[in-house]
Amino acid sequence: MEADGAGGFGLPVSFTLPPDAPESGCADFISTRHEWKLTLTIPALGIKSSFEIPVFFHQVPPTIRVDASPTVASMFEVASGDLQTLLQNRKIRSEFDEAGLPVLLVCPPVRLIGFLVFLTVFNALWTGICFFLMSRQTPVALRVIWCCVGALLWLLWGWNALHKRTVRFHSSNVKVLNELGPVCWARSFKRSEISGFGSEVQMTSNSSTFHRVYLETLSGKKKTLVDGIDESLTAEALTARFGLWLGSNTVSSSS
Repeated sequence: MEADGAGGFGLPVSFTLPPDAPESGCADFISTRHEWKLTLTIPALGIKSSFEIPVFFHQVPPTIRVDASPTVASMFEVASGDLQTLLQNRKIRSEFDEAGLPVLLVCPPVRLIGFLVFLTVFNALWTGICFFLMSRQTPVALRVIWCCVGALLWLLWGWNALHKRTVRFHSSNVKVLNELGPVCWARSFKRSEISGFGSEVQMTSNSSTFHRVYLETLSGKKKTLVDGIDESLTAEALTARFGLWLGSNTVSSSS
């Protein structure tokens, strides 16, 4: 600690970031922005300050000596190790076996509270305008289009409020059970039908970007297994676990 002439002090700080950590600024998606902050807390002095730290990729000049430091786990490795907790924080129930292979995933209804609140307010405004247009001498085509879009928005609200998805991994297939209130339907995918798993952006709402993890068949069709994940690393880690299941079955069947 070094004191300065203004009555303050300087505290040298050094820390290592994961090699795949994103740099400061906007990400690939406009709604996502990365900020790195360093928090200093000294309870005895009542100090608690937070400082934004600019983080950028750069190449170290050959004249600068870099001391060897312990290997830092990548963000993907951290997400994979804490995958069950990360999913639980998003109200997704998950079970994995001792080898880390997926066994069960449950996406319950009413998970995306913020999205549902936003959609409720937006739909209420849209419906109000719809009634206003119906009471005026507006073109019939405009009223029909507006009302149809409003109906679709309320169907979207109902889907997110009532839909439940249960995914079970068996040794030879993946079974997906969908429930919408009292209505339910299921489909089973044999391992031989599955070409792989992937993740992609599902939708962007307000300032949040949601990702989905899907199953892809040999014919190129995609089936959503888990959705509403607001971190790309969590979606990528879950996709990797699904890929391990597919690889483990391939090995056992060939042997």
